Amino acid sequence: MNPFEAAREKNIVDVIGRDVRLRKAGYLHMGLCPFHEDAEPSLAVYQDHFYCFGCGVRGTVIDYVMMREGCSPLNAARKLIGGGFLPYVRRPVRQKTVAPTVPQWIVHYWHGKLTGRRAYFHSRGFTDETIDREMWGWDGRRYMIPVWDGVPGESKVHQVARRRCDEVEMKLLREADEQLMPAKYLNVRGYAGNHLYGKWSLKGPVLYVFFGLLTAAMAIQDGLPACSPSNGVGSWQDEWSKHFQEADEVWVLQDNTPGERDATHLVAASIGGHAKVVVTPGEGDYNDYKMNGGTVEGFLKLCAKRKKGMKDESVQD
Repeated sequence: MNPFEAAREKNIVDVIGRDVRLRKAGYLHMGLCPFHEDAEPSLAVYQDHFYCFGCGVRGTVIDYVMMREGCSPLNAARKLIGGGFLPYVRRPVRQKTVAPTVPQWIVHYWHGKLTGRRAYFHSRGFTDETIDREMWGWDGRRYMIPVWDGVPGESKVHQVARRRCDEVEMKLLREADEQLMPAKYLNVRGYAGNHLYGKWSLKGPVLYVFFGLLTAAMAIQDGLPACSPSNGVGSWQDEWSKHFQEADEVWVLQDNTPGERDATHLVAASIGGHAKVVVTPGEGDYNDYKMNGGTVEGFLKLCAKRKKGMKDESVQD
């Protein structure tokens, strides 16, 4: 197979989707044309070619890379097959398992036992309104954070983030429900426990993806529509991208943890071309930023700079 034949096998929707936010419209995809000032989506992407109803450009996937990169057709083909312009390859979607829910009385029981221990969450900047809405609790040894399937208090709980508990509490849990398991994440047996925490807040033109339950909770408390994978950046599922398709902008927050860069960019690529990665200011995550005197206004200004392409020591291109 010569380079041109190999390059033409690349999915043109994935390739153009790296630059352009595409929306499916019947048998094709539409988006803003990158080759002229386009106010309304005029770029049509078909299965084997693209065409702009505004400026008239058209061509194959090789033509697109050639025009965007300013290179020859052969170099464009080489970029496509050699990784220089490799489209994002979607990971297989994990099989979903329908699991029983954590008994509601246990969530209320743990929340009731938090009395006198709210100071921990207060010390991290959380208000009683957030604590009560989320129904965070104490199991006698560790703090408990329910991961609600929908609006907190109005939906089901499939997962509870926590540390291991002592033997007394384990005995209580075994008596309450033999399916409950001791783990850092309290899961119903047979279920992987990957959920999108905070998805109930994902409304509006600008959305945010954090990594860490309390990090996302702080952003939600600050009025930001935010979420987090319940098991960290590596547990992201492509099917969650559907919650972001109506947004104009999506900011994926990368903290300063070594080794997280590639995984963060994979999440942004999974969401689509309207998702951008921005590094959390300072050292640590968004909670650390707030604890060190940062403000939500300052954080929004940082995202605005990134949107305009301005350089900032806290911004990751």
